[in-house]
Amino acid sequence: PHFLFNSMNTIAGLCRSDPAKAEQVTLDLADLFRAAFSTGATHPLSTELELARAYLAIEQTRFGERLQLEWETSETDDAQLEVPTLVLQPLIENAVQHGIAPARDGGRIWVRSRHQDGSIVIEIGNTLGDQDGNGTHTAGDEARARLRHAFGERASVRKTRSDQGFEVRITLPHQRQTDRSSR
Repeated sequence: PHFLFNSMNTIAGLCRSDPAKAEQVTLDLADLFRAAFSTGATHPLSTELELARAYLAIEQTRFGERLQLEWETSETDDAQLEVPTLVLQPLIENAVQHGIAPARDGGRIWVRSRHQDGSIVIEIGNTLGDQDGNGTHTAGDEARARLRHAFGERASVRKTRSDQGFEVRITLPHQRQTDRSSR
């Protein structure tokens, strides 16, 4: 609910000063709602990354210069890999909530995807800002469970914290797990 209220307040604030930006934020928000309320449990990785980018665009508008984004994703054949819908969004939302929002001077969020050792690796990270690091770990645990359901043991979610920041590293196989009942 906080994201919805913050987004609506951002749109309201832009209506007079930057109508075109208000329209774009509204369209990005509509895309996120469409995905959240869709009946499909999965969609292509490329769609998931587009939704993550739309979410971050909304937050970029809200935080302005306080939120620096680093986006390094590559277009690959794996862009059509089916992943659980909105599996990345809670992780990115945590990066904003715990790394950017409490930091007086803001910070940086990065989203990277690449091929490594026959897998797809997605990294979502944030500078530490003023966070205490005592979160509930719910977003990471939920992402891990959803990815394990889709890919079995071939998927993993690992969290690390260093002086540079907090990062979640998701490793996905190139293909979904085959349905054993069809063999």
